[in-house]
Amino acid sequence: MDRTSRRAVLAALGSAGLAGCSALEDDGPDSVTPYGVSLPETVSGGVSADIPNYGLAGPPPLGDRAVPPGSPDPPAIDRERVYAADRRRTPVDVAARESGLEMVVTVTEASSLVAPQRLRIDDAGSVTEQESLESLPTTNVGLHARTGSRTVVGGSVGYPEGWLYALEDRRVVYESDGDQLRAAAPLDGDVVAAGTVDSAAGVLARVGPTGTVRWRERVDGGTALKAVATAPNGSVFAYGIRADGGWLVAYDADGTERWQATVPAGEQSYVPLDLAVGPSGLYVLARGVESFGERPYFVLAAVTADGTVQWQRVLADDASYGETMFFGAVLDRGGPVVAGGPRLWRTGFEPDGGVRWSGDDTDDASVRRSVTGAGQFGGDAVLSGYYADADSERPDPWLAWF
Repeated sequence: MDRTSRRAVLAALGSAGLAGCSALEDDGPDSVTPYGVSLPETVSGGVSADIPNYGLAGPPPLGDRAVPPGSPDPPAIDRERVYAADRRRTPVDVAARESGLEMVVTVTEASSLVAPQRLRIDDAGSVTEQESLESLPTTNVGLHARTGSRTVVGGSVGYPEGWLYALEDRRVVYESDGDQLRAAAPLDGDVVAAGTVDSAAGVLARVGPTGTVRWRERVDGGTALKAVATAPNGSVFAYGIRADGGWLVAYDADGTERWQATVPAGEQSYVPLDLAVGPSGLYVLARGVESFGERPYFVLAAVTADGTVQWQRVLADDASYGETMFFGAVLDRGGPVVAGGPRLWRTGFEPDGGVRWSGDDTDDASVRRSVTGAGQFGGDAVLSGYYADADSERPDPWLAWF
């Protein structure tokens, strides 16, 4: 693929392994000029009328013009693995083990969910053990986290009732009426779960390994929290939906709310996709649609320790490929890395928003990859999601290392 077409594909369709967040102590500059373009002055939430197409401060949408000429290609994919089976399997999340990784998947048979599975995966990417999770409260698992030597999965059942289940202990460690739990992250041997309560507000709960509820907070200001990340200093960040944009909240380890922010903010509607905390900062990724009938796009935002938007970047799709941005993920690898599909494009940014490298990884249009998760595990960045080619009967779980 020539360089021009490689740049164009960056606009195609689009938790995490978390490291320290020392960079969050430095608010950094209010605006940067990574492409030699003076950025407009931002107002509350980073909104600027100087960008008419998207209403967001920053350089033009990523594509040929936004990526500096001569930018390096992404780091090579070291290995990728497809975990095919005779039933449809949907990845929930990936977590690090003492050696290798584990992936929890839901399983569908004859249009019905059956017992989920846990796959243990070695450093080469091969499955060394496959465990059927028969004793869970429901087959519909929506979250997965590993803390210490324990794995916790969870979801909702009934009216609803949120639950967390410790696999090694084979027991429910948390139940709460009205909760719909959607995401979890480890914190000092505990798990912090996020979701919605009574379909009207967010909820965050910190639960110990034996089921002790350290704290549970109803989070008003939005309707649902869909992603959560924790930092080594105990900070908890959760990302979700509110009426006027993406909804980002920050809590201390003891359950004290620090701040709430609307990221992105604007006249459009946004769907939260992912967030990442790492040594270089706090980053959120959202999908936006300007108006009915318009093709969706991504917004990546860098947020400071006090909830201020430091910078935002729009990643717009390329209609020439017939692809629409739907799934995507972000991780911190010395700066945010955003990945999506179906052509497995990746863009690496500097902490100030400049582009380090960009490109896609395949010229084969018959292969489609949907990226739904990303994490930093040791020295490897790992992407997770779905894989399908011309011979596939169904999409299968997929991992890629770089």
